[in-house]
Amino acid sequence: MHIKVHSAQNRNNTKKYLTTKAIAIIINPMKTLKLRIKDKHTNQLDELAGSVNFLWNYVNDLSFKHLQRTGHFFSAYDIAAYTKGSGEFLNLQSLTVGITAV
Repeated sequence: MHIKVHSAQNRNNTKKYLTTKAIAIIINPMKTLKLRIKDKHTNQLDELAGSVNFLWNYVNDLSFKHLQRTGHFFSAYDIAAYTKGSGEFLNLQSLTVGITAV
């Protein structure tokens, strides 16, 4: 299912369409959950945030160096080989490592 979208900026008469996924996002916007975190959990959350930040910086640095050397971007498969087992040392779940690295 596609829906035609009219745009005033569309000067060259090309047609723009929204997919059903885009329609679902427009119709059902994401809800934000607001929580208050108690002070006794801040140390653990700071440690986890530091681990995620370290992983993010490592993957970005590794990807940038690989791009400079070869002129190609890493795929998710290639990055997974470099981050395999890092969750154990960073105290992160493997899903968190996978999502952060990609």
